[in-house]
Amino acid sequence: MISTVPLGMLPVAVVLTVHAWTGSFVIAGWTSAAFTCGTAVGLIAQGYLIDRIGTRTTITAAAATFLVAILALVLSGRSASSWTAALLIAAFVAGVSLPEITTAVRVWLARSSLGPRERVASYSLLGACFQTGLVLGPLLVSMVVLVASPDVIILMIGGIGVLSAGFFLRIARGSDATPAAVQPREPVRWLRGPMLSVLALAVVTGTVGGVAVLVVPRVAEANDAIDASGLLFAALALGEVLGAIAYGAIRWSASPRLQLVSGLAFTGTALALSALTLESLWLFGLLLFCVGAAAGPIAVLLASATENAADPGSIGRASGLRISVSLVASAAGSAFAGGTSAALTTPSVLLALALLLVVSAPLPLLARRVSG
Repeated sequence: MISTVPLGMLPVAVVLTVHAWTGSFVIAGWTSAAFTCGTAVGLIAQGYLIDRIGTRTTITAAAATFLVAILALVLSGRSASSWTAALLIAAFVAGVSLPEITTAVRVWLARSSLGPRERVASYSLLGACFQTGLVLGPLLVSMVVLVASPDVIILMIGGIGVLSAGFFLRIARGSDATPAAVQPREPVRWLRGPMLSVLALAVVTGTVGGVAVLVVPRVAEANDAIDASGLLFAALALGEVLGAIAYGAIRWSASPRLQLVSGLAFTGTALALSALTLESLWLFGLLLFCVGAAAGPIAVLLASATENAADPGSIGRASGLRISVSLVASAAGSAFAGGTSAALTTPSVLLALALLLVVSAPLPLLARRVSG
């Protein structure tokens, strides 16, 4: 959870900090985008390295590089010229090198001796911790920005990232964190039917999340309560955390494939209903909570499906690729929502998302090895 806090802090902190340094929201947006792109690359790169050279070496090298990148970002911002290219490069490297401890834990769980039931419960707890860290990150920035300078915020993020990596390495010393035995030029045999279905669902869920980033403030603004946007996002995030915890605590009789189909269909239904409640923020927020409550288990099921679809020596790469694809889809969804905000009404956007989820719901049935 602690290692996820920097991921939640940096996009917001970079925008605020770079704007304070340069006075330009354009450069601030570019820098934040560079960090996000770097994160997408880092998920795949670090997953590959975890598979090939092991967790300890990968996380140690990533943490050291991350600290250097954070220091370079601050020095570039503090320089008189504020060279834009330097800011973008530093932010990109910071994104690439942000220690992917969540990926490392997923790889360890996949290779551990835990049974299927315990493993699903562990994925659920991991998902809840991940979402909690993402929620705490922006809140922490909001508090620190009142009492600290922009430099301090960025340096604090670097410190949290490095300390969390060190703590993880300390407690993982006795774990099964060694690289899997893989041939140097192994063909990517796992990137086929089941994994393609998982990646397709990652695109769908990522797109929905990206569009929601712009739709929620639009709904709040239409009700003359733009300040309520934070509460609406909090309801969504709280639903994700509680949904993941509840899913891991309950013994389900249905197969994981059927659970995933049901979760996607339920989310689509909740979004369709939300299109009818736009004039009531509390009803809209309640439905957002329901969407989050389904999104938590969906994320757990996709993580478990990734483990079963990938070869034993490719779990790190597969997990990183799935999350990276979701991030890119989220960015594309946000861009689409922003570009069509004048042409499409909010109800039509929500109904389109609902239709996308319902149409995509049968995808898990096409994968032969979704179950854990």
